[in-house]
Amino acid sequence: LARIAPHLVAVNVRGNVQTRLRKLADPANALSALVLATAGLTRLGLARRIDAPLDALMVHAVAQAALGLQTRADDAATLAAVRAINDTRSELRVAAERALAAHIGLGCSVPAAAAARFVAADSDTLRLDAEFYSPDGAEALVDAAEASDVRSVDAAVALGHALAEKLTAAGVEKILALSATTNK
Repeated sequence: LARIAPHLVAVNVRGNVQTRLRKLADPANALSALVLATAGLTRLGLARRIDAPLDALMVHAVAQAALGLQTRADDAATLAAVRAINDTRSELRVAAERALAAHIGLGCSVPAAAAARFVAADSDTLRLDAEFYSPDGAEALVDAAEASDVRSVDAAVALGHALAEKLTAAGVEKILALSATTNK
């Protein structure tokens, strides 16, 4: 956000969604806008409060909006139920994003994003976009990679690792070091 709109001053606004919206409306807080999750606002019936969706301007965080379910390995009935509701293409997108993050060693305090998407609804070509920023937004590293025939988690993970290697060769460690210094 700092890179897109450097004139903005970001501040933490705490509370649940309703509390945050009240704080936005209160002139005493001198807030111009809030950045909130579209999915959360929609789920709460507040989609009308979205003035400017940022998805066209920014790549989301790694595995954003993915739901992970954990089961006992020996519980066949639960495993079958979970497999029945699994969306394979979502699983592959998340696998690529998480592989990238793991390979680079990302934590949750780094201004980084990764978004995988299939290039077409009927395609097995997966594109993975990644963005890394210094905390002030002044430095950026943006790159992408594609792989065809992505039909397995292993293929998605390989794509994530391949993009991580490209980013490492391009100097992503420099940006990660800036984030580490700022977050101390």
